[in-house]
Amino acid sequence: MGVQQVDLLSSINEYLNIFNKIIGLVIVLFVPCCFIKRTGSSFSLLHKISFLILKNFKKTKIDDFINEILDIERFNFLYNKNAISLEQKNKFENWIRKYSLDFRLITKVGKLLDMESLKLKSHKKKYALSIIAFLLFSLITLASLPILISFINKDSVLLKFENSSWFWINQYEAKQYKFLDQEKNIWVITPETCQKNIVISEDILSQEYQKIICNAFTDQDDIRYISKSIKSQKYSSIFLTTFLLLIISFSYKEMSKLDNNFKCRKMIFQKIKKYRKNRKLSSHR
Repeated sequence: MGVQQVDLLSSINEYLNIFNKIIGLVIVLFVPCCFIKRTGSSFSLLHKISFLILKNFKKTKIDDFINEILDIERFNFLYNKNAISLEQKNKFENWIRKYSLDFRLITKVGKLLDMESLKLKSHKKKYALSIIAFLLFSLITLASLPILISFINKDSVLLKFENSSWFWINQYEAKQYKFLDQEKNIWVITPETCQKNIVISEDILSQEYQKIICNAFTDQDDIRYISKSIKSQKYSSIFLTTFLLLIISFSYKEMSKLDNNFKCRKMIFQKIKKYRKNRKLSSHR
């Protein structure tokens, strides 16, 4: 193994260690942020930290008050709600029991349920329409994902001459681009075909462009340019693919919220209607 290879492996290990530390830091920050977002407060986290630091602190008269706050935060975390008092918490639990409501759907709608009135907040029509339009746009962009994925996997860069078709090129070959990599009826140029002076029909690719491609296999500036372009293409494709997937994920999440809101509203209406009907029947007996 040469010196350059050893240095390369050392550099890779160094970068991997840095990457692992960054991932660890992201996880450490991400978990408490998710907890705070779900509970709507950081009190219980700070309480646990203070308890770890001051293990032997004496109990005070505010213990009951602290336990009340912790109880509310546990409730908010489990049910994804934003209750601010034990009264709201107890009212919510009695409401669930009274009408035998589906707590899973109630949890899914999150903070859209007003804890004071126990009524679902309705989405504005414009918001709903914009989310639907966003999702349709996202589904259309799915068609571009196979292309972007092929860009990520390819060790070639996609280029185009004026008045010619697109083609893949690297240090070893140039090949006409076809959607979804259809291999039929495509032209291919390699260093071997250049040496043997095998010429492609002028109608398919001009001789001038063929010479430029052949020259690119040996010219050091062209080789460096192609290598640099392949890396840029990969990074750009990874970024765009990630961005599109995030858009699709966000759209799907928002559509799920709309759907859950509708299902939950319907479920509450039916359960209350059933409860009142049963109570009416029992009163007539």
